[in-house]
Amino acid sequence: MKRQTGFSFIELVVTLFLAALLTMAAVPSMYYMLMNNRITTKTNQFVSAINYARSLSVANPTETVVIEAHTAGEKWGDGWRIRVDDDSITNPENEPTTKQVEFDDNSITIDVSNSIKQIRYRRGFLDAATSRSIIKLNICLKDWEAGDPLGRQLEISPVGRASVSCTSYSCKSNACEM
Repeated sequence: MKRQTGFSFIELVVTLFLAALLTMAAVPSMYYMLMNNRITTKTNQFVSAINYARSLSVANPTETVVIEAHTAGEKWGDGWRIRVDDDSITNPENEPTTKQVEFDDNSITIDVSNSIKQIRYRRGFLDAATSRSIIKLNICLKDWEAGDPLGRQLEISPVGRASVSCTSYSCKSNACEM
C-alpha cells in the first residue's frame, strides 16, 4: 500500500481558521498605528516648516511668513505656505512662495490658538504682533472616537521656538493626558 504525504483537508481548514483569527486581532492595532503615524508625521512636518521659516528669517532681512495653504477659509490641517515677505502690506499676493505643503487627506486637523492665520518671523524671532503669548497648535484626528490615538500639542514660544509640548493630547477634553 502506498503511503500519502501532505496535509488533510481538516488540517488546512484549522490552519486557515487560526490565520483568520490572528488577522482579525491585528487589524485594529494596525489602524491605531497608521493613525498615530499620520498624526506624528503631520506634527513633524509642521515643526520642520516652522524651523525652516525661522532659519529663513535669520538669513533674510525681511519677514518670513507661514500662512495657511489656501485663503478660502480652509484650516492649517489642509497645508501651509512659507514665503519671504518683501511687500506684504501693499501687495501680499505677489510674494513668491518658498515652500508649500498640502495634504489631500483631511482626516487630521490642526487647530491654532487665537485663530491665528499667519506666523511671522523677523530675524529669527516672532514678529511683535504674533508673539504676545505662546501659540498652541492642537493636531488631532478629525472625527476622534474612543480607542483612537491621542493627538499632539505643539507650542511656539514668544521667541519663535517650536516644540511638541504634549504627545498625548486629548482632543475631546482639550487637555494633555499623562
